[in-house]
Amino acid sequence: MGTAKKFKGYWWLPANPECHWFGNVRWRPGESPKFKLYYRTVDEAISPPRLQAESILGLDEGGTPVSLLRLGFSKGSRPGLLSQREYIAGHCLHGIHVASRDEFRAHRVNLWAQYLSAWVREEGFVDERSFEIKYESPPDRSFEITNGVTIHLCHKAQSFARNQQRKLSYQIFFSAEKKQPFNWRQAFRYIDGLVSLLHFACLRRVRPTAITFEHLDHASVIADVRIPDKIELFSGAIKSVEQKQLHEHDFVFMFGDVETRFGQLCRQWLEFCSHQKEALACYAPTVYFDLPDTLRLVSLTQALEAYHQGFYRPRRDVKLKDRIIELCNAARSRVENIVGDVDQFAATVTNSRDYYTHHHPSIRSRGNIATGSKLTIMCYHLEFLFRLGVLRQFGLDADKFRVLVRQLPQRIIEY
Repeated sequence: MGTAKKFKGYWWLPANPECHWFGNVRWRPGESPKFKLYYRTVDEAISPPRLQAESILGLDEGGTPVSLLRLGFSKGSRPGLLSQREYIAGHCLHGIHVASRDEFRAHRVNLWAQYLSAWVREEGFVDERSFEIKYESPPDRSFEITNGVTIHLCHKAQSFARNQQRKLSYQIFFSAEKKQPFNWRQAFRYIDGLVSLLHFACLRRVRPTAITFEHLDHASVIADVRIPDKIELFSGAIKSVEQKQLHEHDFVFMFGDVETRFGQLCRQWLEFCSHQKEALACYAPTVYFDLPDTLRLVSLTQALEAYHQGFYRPRRDVKLKDRIIELCNAARSRVENIVGDVDQFAATVTNSRDYYTHHHPSIRSRGNIATGSKLTIMCYHLEFLFRLGVLRQFGLDADKFRVLVRQLPQRIIEY
C-alpha cells in the first residue's frame, strides 16, 4: 500500500487500436502518474498521440490491462531515430480498460485511509501476559446505509515466516458495495465522504493510502466460484502510509462511540457532504494547503456563510456578522471561552473579511481590522467554530479529550 509502481508495455488510443507504441508508467505516492512514450521519428504511419488525450490504453508485461485517463503533454524530445513524449495523467487504472471516466463502472470500492486503524482500534491480539501471543482477525462488519448500498468495515491480515522470525501485518479498510454498479462520480462520493468523516474525527489531514475497485463482470472463475479481479487506482490524491501513530486521546470521537449507529451516521454524513459541498469545498483548502492568513480568513468565512445558508436556510439576505453571531449562539458558552465577546468577534471578522476582499480605505476606517498574530488567531477561532458546528449537528462534539481546543495555539510569536 502506498508504494511506487511502474508498468511497462504497449499502448494505443481507444479510437485507433491498430497503432501501438512502447512506453512505461511511473507513479509515486502523492504524485500524478507520469507516462513516457517512445515512437520512431521516421515512421509516418505510426504517429504519436495528440498533446492531450482523454485516455490511452495498454497492456503491461504481465498482460494486465491499464487505462490512463485525462492525459496532458509534459515534454518531449527528438534525438534521432527514436523520439519520446512524456505525459502527466490524472488517473491510472490497473486491471481494466475504460476509454473515459464516464464508461467506468464498479460494484465495490475499497478505501484504505490514514489513521483508520487507530480510529477503529481492533487489533485482534489477545494479551495473556505470557510469551504466547494469540491473534484472531476480528470479523468484518456490514452497515446498510440505503437500499442496495452497504458499507463494510473490513480486516485483512497476513503472516510472514523467515528463519526464526515471524511477522504479522494487518490492515483495516472501508468498503462500499452497491447492487447496481457505481459510476465514477458515485464511487468518489463515498470515498470523499468517508475521508471527510475521518478528518472530523481527528481534525488532521487525512488522505487515502490505497483505492481499489471490484466489478462482477471482470472476475476469475476458480472451482466454480467467481472472484472479482482487483482494479487498482493510482493518482496524486493517494499518499504513502502515515508513519506517525495516533492514540485515543488524539480523536474527538472514536469508532466505538458511534458503532451502534454507524450505518445511520454514514447515511446522514453522505447526505450532509452532498448538501454542504460548497461549505466543505471552502473549508478543505485551509486544512490541506498552507494558505496565507488573509486567504484562510476569506475561505473560512465563505465556508461559514455557506454552512449557515444550508443549515439555517434563511429566507432573506443575511449579513455575515449576523451569521457568525447565530452560529456562535448555538453553543455560546463553549464559543465565548475561546473567542471572548461574541458581538465584538463577529464585528472584527466582518470588517477584516470585507477589507481583505476589497482593500478599500473606507473599510479600514471602521477599525477592528485584524492583522499579524491577531489575524492568525482569528483564523483558528473561525476554524474552531466551523468544526464545532459540524460535529454538533451529528452529536459528535462531546470531545472528552478536548481535541478541538488543543488544536488552537496558545500564543503566536511574530518575527
